[in-house]
Amino acid sequence: MNNALVATVVHDLKNALASLTTSTGYVAERTIGSELEFDTGRLHATTVALSQRLVGFLTLFRSEQTGLSAQPRDNAPEDFLREVVAG
Repeated sequence: MNNALVATVVHDLKNALASLTTSTGYVAERTIGSELEFDTGRLHATTVALSQRLVGFLTLFRSEQTGLSAQPRDNAPEDFLREVVAG
């Protein structure tokens, strides 16, 4: 399979997963204090972890020739800002 095609598909998946991560974060915040809090928090944590793994994969895929190692970060600005505000 063509590497450029694979990279494009995986990049599109990354964008969709980032959107899902933002949405699950919103849902998790809205259910704080309810019986759904644990489950929605776990769902959001799972989407964050998957997003980080995918970003790590893309980093390695793109930098195979340069010898970079993956150090995935959360790439959703809303999550980053929440973490900064929370301290």
